[in-house]
Amino acid sequence: MSENNFFSENTDIAGSEDKAPLNAEAPPKKSPVLQRTIIISLAIVAAAILVTVVCRLFFFNSALNTDFFGNSKATVWHYTEANESTADEATDYDYNLTFDNGRITVDVGTMQIIGSYTIKHITEDDAAVIKDGDSKIGTSMMVIENTIKFDGRYSYDVSGNTFTGKTMTLQNLSNEKKVFEFDSSAAEMPKIEQNGDFQKDEKLVGKWEYIDELGSINYEFKDDGYFTRTDKLVDMIETINGTYTCKDGVFDYTMDFGGPSVISRRYEFKNDNLIIYEAVPDYSTQTIQILPYTFKKK
Repeated sequence: MSENNFFSENTDIAGSEDKAPLNAEAPPKKSPVLQRTIIISLAIVAAAILVTVVCRLFFFNSALNTDFFGNSKATVWHYTEANESTADEATDYDYNLTFDNGRITVDVGTMQIIGSYTIKHITEDDAAVIKDGDSKIGTSMMVIENTIKFDGRYSYDVSGNTFTGKTMTLQNLSNEKKVFEFDSSAAEMPKIEQNGDFQKDEKLVGKWEYIDELGSINYEFKDDGYFTRTDKLVDMIETINGTYTCKDGVFDYTMDFGGPSVISRRYEFKNDNLIIYEAVPDYSTQTIQILPYTFKKK
């Protein structure tokens, strides 16, 4: 094949089809108005979908399971209770609650209590002990245990949204029908600072542990005058933070619970052990007993 024949037989190197006759009619062009209408319609549909998703996530996402187990599980629920004490430094009790996969954490003052909660279906046996058969409780309830303050069985409701704030209502299903109203604005917990009167006992500084069949008590006395006490009892963990000072075989520690409180404990050393004389309530006689607890250094 000659060079001329090659180009005459392949007039379009890019492989396009034969050209149309010169007198053929050109295809009609789309109207610019129609194109703009289609683009605007698509934008409106996309915006509607986005608004729906946002509303679902932030405005209407008030179901309990989502609120406690989903993205907002770190929500801190705040409840305030009036303090009837007339002490000059008395303050109201501010409670912060967080829920996380069956664990409830309660912060108040310089204390923290960790307990448990479950969501369960209300059975006929449960309904039998709920006063007046309250029809507003729904079909499920929250059971809170090992927090002392909030232990009980509750109906629950979460309302509001992320932007304007949420409200959680817990209605106690006992005879008292006590209602707790929480908001989603966490309270700032108080801090206890050293006042400069710290006296240190070098032998006391360190970590000490007492263990028995019911649980354990741990003290940590720091050399800067701060301390931590952690009680682990069955399914409850209670932690107290504050300051301490020592004098004549007694340590005084300061914590905050509705205002600063000072608690004194006598102590002594036997061999390598620390003996702390703890105040233990005797519920049968409604009295307080002072009993020795033997701590080993960790």
